[in-house]
Amino acid sequence: MPAMTPHLRSLVPMEDVTLMIFGATGDLTSRKLIPALFRLHVNGFLPEKMQIVGIARREKTTEQFCEEIRSEIADDFTAAQLQEHWGSFTEKLSYVRTDISDPGDYESLKQQIEHLEGENGLSGRRIVYLALMPKLFEESVANLAKVGMVPQDANQFRVVIEKPFGHDLQSAHELSSGLAQYLQEDQIFRIDHYLGK
Repeated sequence: MPAMTPHLRSLVPMEDVTLMIFGATGDLTSRKLIPALFRLHVNGFLPEKMQIVGIARREKTTEQFCEEIRSEIADDFTAAQLQEHWGSFTEKLSYVRTDISDPGDYESLKQQIEHLEGENGLSGRRIVYLALMPKLFEESVANLAKVGMVPQDANQFRVVIEKPFGHDLQSAHELSSGLAQYLQEDQIFRIDHYLGK
């Protein structure tokens, strides 16, 4: 096995974390992310102290969000798994209405995230999962940075970018350059379906 690079060795496992999913009402979240997170929970692999915060512009309560998610993933799990584990999983779930393209909504988002973390004894470590249209990647990070939510520390803040990372080499370089205004390279995790295939 190759030696781990120094910057990866320095990363601390997140024993408590807030996972913020931008694009929480989209297909990617209901078909892939929440089922994967619930499966991790069923098997005991999620941190005990964790909040999963769905963020999208549709008006709904956390209870409505949980009910919708459960109905969408029900076919992927046994009735026994849902009966035994869904209640404890929803204790980790919250929904915060935010218009991701409206810079004015981010101050309220920050306040609500800090309130959730305070209520649940979380340290402020955060992962932002951008399950969004590619044109919103840089804009979302920029708006988070404007309200002071993007520390320059991979042990405190990381961003996962899902979907095509640019549509060619030049646009990928441009996106990387744009994100580099706000993030260190070891804070960015890229998941590109096309590269994966």
